[in-house]
Amino acid sequence: MSHAAAEEPLYPSTIARSAVRRVFQLRGALVTAALTPLVLFVALDSAVGLVTESEWRYVFAALYQAPVVLFAVLWHRVILAGVRPTLLGPLAWSRVHSAFLLYGLVIWLLSEVVDRLPSEGSAVAAMLMLGPVAVYIEARVAPLLPSAAVGGTSSPIVAWALSNGNGWRLALTGLMAALLAALLSAPVWLAALALGPRLQYLGKPATLIAAAVYDAAYLFGLAIEVTALSLAFQHLSGPTRAAQHLSGPVASSDADPPSGNAVTRRR
Repeated sequence: MSHAAAEEPLYPSTIARSAVRRVFQLRGALVTAALTPLVLFVALDSAVGLVTESEWRYVFAALYQAPVVLFAVLWHRVILAGVRPTLLGPLAWSRVHSAFLLYGLVIWLLSEVVDRLPSEGSAVAAMLMLGPVAVYIEARVAPLLPSAAVGGTSSPIVAWALSNGNGWRLALTGLMAALLAALLSAPVWLAALALGPRLQYLGKPATLIAAAVYDAAYLFGLAIEVTALSLAFQHLSGPTRAAQHLSGPVASSDADPPSGNAVTRRR
């Protein structure tokens, strides 16, 4: 099977807007897919409050990636393969999830390294030069995530070839999707900030309620970003390739035919 880049270039604004529309169209599936990761987030929020040692923050940073991975893999499958999510479906961990987790941890560790660089002029200049390079590389290999989610290749080399000529468009697609997600989630974030002080009389539960609202808004925004990446991958690889690669935990009996006209368009 050929992995040549798509002849038609990506149009980031079209894909980002289509991602928002698709998420709203699938709002029922979104609630089902997000509920289990949301419960895991709240459980971690509760546990974090019991830990005071700063060394544990790296452990929890890794643990927080698990609900993100569970949701992202499932939502890629919803978008690309028409999988109908179930409440306990996200808990089915596989090698694909491990690959997603490793990818997320590498990105997080790189951001930690950047945050800890000295603030001298030379270091800032280096970051300004290396930042765009890192963004470009991440965008070029990003198609391996939706591909791996539906049982396709997880090779960075194949993803690089698939995104040839569309690297900056992929980066811009991700940026526009993130901005739209932030704008649409902002009212909920503000509500969470306002909710905490008003429920102080409840003590610890008030903090968890506010955290749950924030986490729900985060998952909504994540759905938009994941959808944008899925639709971009669909455009680059062809509308039917994802369905042809279904295997492993993606059971065909749980899938509806994927929509081929979705593109005409990711704590």
